[in-house]
Amino acid sequence: MMENKHPAKSKTIYANLVSLGVVPLLTHFGIKVTPEITVVVMAVANIILRFMTKGSLGLGGSDAEKKIGLLYKAYKQLKKDAEAFKNAKTG
Repeated sequence: MMENKHPAKSKTIYANLVSLGVVPLLTHFGIKVTPEITVVVMAVANIILRFMTKGSLGLGGSDAEKKIGLLYKAYKQLKKDAEAFKNAKTG
């Protein structure tokens, strides 16, 4: 069974983050980078990095998943409370 890897150890994520900075930087210096070129370069980079992958990304196991679930439930409740407050205020 493959171990989950923390996202901070992912070469693919780093490559995509670097591209977010490189494309605007190249454009700033007058180098025209079309969306088509960007898509092709990133697709090739992601395919290469995919073959280098040793494990899947994870958030640290079941404890992290539980925390995300609790955060989502809290978000839903907060959204519901905000809607009720809005309705009470207008109606």
